[in-house]
Amino acid sequence: MPPEPLTMERYVVFVPRSEVVPAHLTVGADWPIYNAPRPLCGTVTWERTGCGAGRFFAAIDPADPYAPAFTRRCAQDDAFLLVFATQEEVETWARAYCQSCGVDPDEYAADEFARYARQSYRQHVGHTPHVVG
Repeated sequence: MPPEPLTMERYVVFVPRSEVVPAHLTVGADWPIYNAPRPLCGTVTWERTGCGAGRFFAAIDPADPYAPAFTRRCAQDDAFLLVFATQEEVETWARAYCQSCGVDPDEYAADEFARYARQSYRQHVGHTPHVVG
């Protein structure tokens, strides 16, 4: 019988991956990165402060034979799946979201819209559960 699916929250960060992953580590662009306030298992792990939901990070190579086990363990350890977003992606999403709600995004002042876009994106995308099979 397959294990029951687990869920984990997404955590949106507004910095590039290169600011989260130390330069001396090799992490593929397609590797998911998890973050938690406790140590995590992964293909590559590290510790740092000032970003995300804790100081422990794990990146998992999808080709790693242990990837499914690492991913389940991250979910069991209450890790967050990091979602990297640029301001441009966020504002494009927010414009479409506003229009779908019948709101004209151009009614906002530029700085007010940028702030709204980040908060709204984090709320709608960041708090969407990620299901781990």
